[in-house]
Amino acid sequence: LDEKGTTIRTLRWESNPGFNRMYWGMEGRGRRMPGSPRPKPGAPETGGQPVIPGRYKVVLEQGKHTDSLWLTIRPDPRLGDRIKVRQAQQALRDRLADSAEPLVAAMDGLADAEEALTRIETAYRDTKGAMGDSIRKSTKAMQDSVKALKESINGKRQTAQGYGQMPQVTVMNQFQQASQSIGSKPIVPGPQEMMLVERAEKLMSGAVERIDAFLKGPWQGYRSFVEGNRPEFFGGRNP
Repeated sequence: LDEKGTTIRTLRWESNPGFNRMYWGMEGRGRRMPGSPRPKPGAPETGGQPVIPGRYKVVLEQGKHTDSLWLTIRPDPRLGDRIKVRQAQQALRDRLADSAEPLVAAMDGLADAEEALTRIETAYRDTKGAMGDSIRKSTKAMQDSVKALKESINGKRQTAQGYGQMPQVTVMNQFQQASQSIGSKPIVPGPQEMMLVERAEKLMSGAVERIDAFLKGPWQGYRSFVEGNRPEFFGGRNP
């Protein structure tokens, strides 16, 4: 925990009789990027950026037993006093990560829809009659819509030979550019970094609006149509 009592990292491991050793790499909790897979239940917490030098409290729990100690992380003396720079960089990183959370949630909903479409496509692949034809046609239209939304965020895969990778401006590469720019210089982020963050935020906000419009519009109509026959395809989720 930091000096304000905020938990910045949680590590869990199985202990065995005798001496146990575990390492903390002096990093905070990682944040999910848009489009990254949902962590499985019980999955270990991912690490993020190195913490800012200062005092931190380590709390160890094993069963009903608890112990703690304070430790001090000191700055590298070769780099001079950069704590204010690190604090400003971390604040901007946090802002960018907070702005990305709605897109993380929206893309989770899109992933749920894509999984349901795959199940439905498989189940109705050999179904005869008008109902099977209608569901296959509607499913293909939904898959095309999901693909277009994902390409608008991640970019189109280029399969043509001999042309190399053509540059694309996408939501994700602008997010990554903004993220990388924050710590690329040993100075407090300035107008250039702020401009990149604001551009990424605008693109992410637009992507969330497009996904929400799809999930609350065409997708709900398609879902109601399919659930009238096979409600089990959606597994209780409601993207």
